[in-house]
Formats: sequence, C-alpha cells, structure tokens
Amino acid sequence: MTRTKAFTLVETLLASTLSVFVVGALVGVYGFVTTRTMHTFSRTSVELQAQMLARELALHCSEATKCEAVPGPTSTALKCTIPAIVIDVNNDGELDECRPNKIRALSYEQYDPGQRVWFYFSDATGDFSRPGTVLHKAIRMDDAAPTASDSVAQWRTYPGGSLGRWSLVTTLQVSVDTTWKLATFTVKASSLNRAERVPAGGTPDTEKYDHTITRTVAWRNSR
Repeated sequence: MTRTKAFTLVETLLASTLSVFVVGALVGVYGFVTTRTMHTFSRTSVELQAQMLARELALHCSEATKCEAVPGPTSTALKCTIPAIVIDVNNDGELDECRPNKIRALSYEQYDPGQRVWFYFSDATGDFSRPGTVLHKAIRMDDAAPTASDSVAQWRTYPGGSLGRWSLVTTLQVSVDTTWKLATFTVKASSLNRAERVPAGGTPDTEKYDHTITRTVAWRNSR
C-alpha cells in the first residue's frame, strides 16, 4: 500500500509566514532602492544646473571688457559688455574668441564695446523691470535694461520644448570690484520640494538638496 506524502498544516502555515516575510523584505528593499535612485537623480540635476550656469557666467565675464552688478526687482543682475569683434574660430556655430579693434602704441589693445549680455531673474516675460523667479539671459546692443523682446527664449528652455532649463536655480548673487576688475558671482540650485518625495515621518527639509558655487573671474579683455 502506497502512502501519499503531504505537508502538514503547521508546515504550510510556517511556509506561508516565511513567504510573507520574504516578500515584505523584497518590497522594502525595492522601495528603498527606488527612493535612493530618485534622490541621486535629484542631487545630480541640482549640481549639473549650478555647474553649467557657473561655467557660462565665468566664460562671459572672462571675455568682457566690463562687468556690472545691476540691482533688479528680484535680485542683482550680471551685465557683461562683450567686445565688438567676436569670431567663431572652430566653425562650431558659437562665437568664442574676441579680437581687438586696433592695436595702439606700446601694443595696447583697444576693444570697442559690442553686445551687452545680461543674466537676471524676472517673470516669464523676461522684462527686467518685473519681479519673478525665472532665470533669463538677454542681449542688447546698448546699456538700457532688457525688455521682454531681448530675452533669449531658446536659452531658458530645453531644445524642442517649453520646460524651464534652469528650473532648479534659485539664487544668483553678483558683486563687482572695479579696481581690480573682478566679478564674483554665487549660483545656488535646489531640488524641488514635492510632497510625493517626502516619506512617511519625513519633512520637506530632509528631502531637499542644495548646491552652491561661488567664483571670482577677472575681465580678461578689460584694457
């Protein structure tokens, strides 16, 4: 006579209990890894935006014949006067090298003023006189404050879309030393405080990432 083997009720309950613990642990690990991954993406985005903006500001300051800190309704703006003659030396579509208008006695290079490049916070229109939290880059050929038509639309949005390119940049502080011809700027970027990113028992402050960069740049073409 063949005896049929089967699990007892105790073994079944024990296996079910262990399965619940294992599944619960796996779900917890998955949730932890997902949260940490999202935090890493958030931190990387904050650092990247701050570094990219600081690099562009440093480039404009180093090429400028004059840098100015202009008080605005939201914060102080950076205004760089670029030399009149700027060329594309490597044919990449970007103007990347300044040339003097003339060489005077004792090899004194003279640079005539060209574009005035502004960086400032305003509202969505880009009018410098209006307060707001949108970072703008504007270009003018004179020293007047930028209007909405001077804001470079393709600079403040991602290519092919309308999403704000600098949405994580929250602060731009500028100071200028005219004696030593130095421009100092501080860029701060912060992750968005979104309710769905705050875990149970957490607070928005514990889920927020800040990244600050301060640089001092000499006006290379200030002669």
